[in-house]
Amino acid sequence: MTIKYVSTTALAKELEIQVKELFHTLLEKDYIEKDNDSWSLKESGKENGGIVKSHPRYGSYIAWPENLKVIITNEE
Repeated sequence: MTIKYVSTTALAKELEIQVKELFHTLLEKDYIEKDNDSWSLKESGKENGGIVKSHPRYGSYIAWPENLKVIITNEE
């Protein structure tokens, strides 16, 4: 089975919440941290499926397995 990864922005859209709210939730869960002006993936984020992807135009970004939305919505 192929895992589909989506950006944090795309995941927020699927969850129908503000991107800022999702970043706050991921920060509270200790999945990410703010590093200067960008976000970094923490070990616990990696353990929950987060990866860093690179886009030729937009640079590096954190991507999440599409099923992370189940974890986020069930643990609130």
